This record gives sequence, structure tokens and C-alpha cells, in this order.
Amino acid sequence: MALDVLTPKGQESIGWEDAAVELWSARFPRFAYTHTPKGKPAKADAMLVCGQQLHAVVEMKCRPNLTHKTLMGPFKGRWLVTFQKIIDCVRAAELLALPFVGMLYLVDEDILLWKKLWTPEDGYTTEFGVLKTDTQATINGGTATRDNAYIDMRDAHIIRRSRVAETP
Repeated sequence: MALDVLTPKGQESIGWEDAAVELWSARFPRFAYTHTPKGKPAKADAMLVCGQQLHAVVEMKCRPNLTHKTLMGPFKGRWLVTFQKIIDCVRAAELLALPFVGMLYLVDEDILLWKKLWTPEDGYTTEFGVLKTDTQATINGGTATRDNAYIDMRDAHIIRRSRVAETP
């Protein structure tokens, strides 16, 4: 089975992730965004590393055609992520005694939203609901019915290229 990231659309998504990482790195140069292997079915997208120490497990989603206004308006600040991804990333974070951070890159506006979703000390640190819904199966299309988490991003940190950082 070929991984979606190896297709032309998957490669485009890697470019989007690279742009998001540039924003992250400009704001937090001490915390390297270190990718998991793109050619393998890793359960998390990256780790945040400072010096020789791991600091967080990361799930990154890049959303073209989604504006901040639409996210905060009609979508009520809710970011859709496959619930299994949340479970897998929390498990990895738990095993490593690290926080789990979610990052949402709004491609067309060049905006990165991020927030801690889980910590070993506190468990889940943000509200989210889970619903079984039909969504696009992969970056290459298709439809999948699955449990999806709708994560509250209204209080997420925001990084814009034109500004250093702000919190909504």
C-alpha cells in the first residue's frame, strides 16, 4: 500500500508543512520541529526538540481553503482531526512523558495555530467533542466514515508571518 504522502498531492502537503515549520522556527528557534519519517506510517508528524531533549509530540494539519474567519465563524473554532490520530499521539506522548501539541496551518493565509492538547500532568488540556462523520478519506480524496475529534481552537496561539505572535 502506497502512502498518500508519496503522491503529488501528498508532496504538495509537505510543502505546506514546510511553510508552517518556517513560521514555528522563526517564533521558537530553540525548539526544532523534527519530522517523523515521511515514507513510513508514523502515528505522529513530528517531535519538538530543544538541544538533546525531546519536548513534545506533534500532530500537524495543513488546511488549504480554510480561513481563520471561517474556522472561528461557521466552524465555531473547531478543528477536525481523526480521533484515532489523537489517541495515537496521546499514547506516544504518554509513553515518552511529553506533552502533545496540535498545530493547524491555514495555508492560504499563512497562519499557524498551535496549542497543547494533552500533558502527562493534566491529561487533556482542551475541550473537544467526538462525532462519527463522513469526511475526506485522504489528501487524495475519497470519503471515510470515522470518529472525528472537533478540537476547540478559539484560545490557540497564533503565529503569522507578518507578526511575531499573538493569542486570540
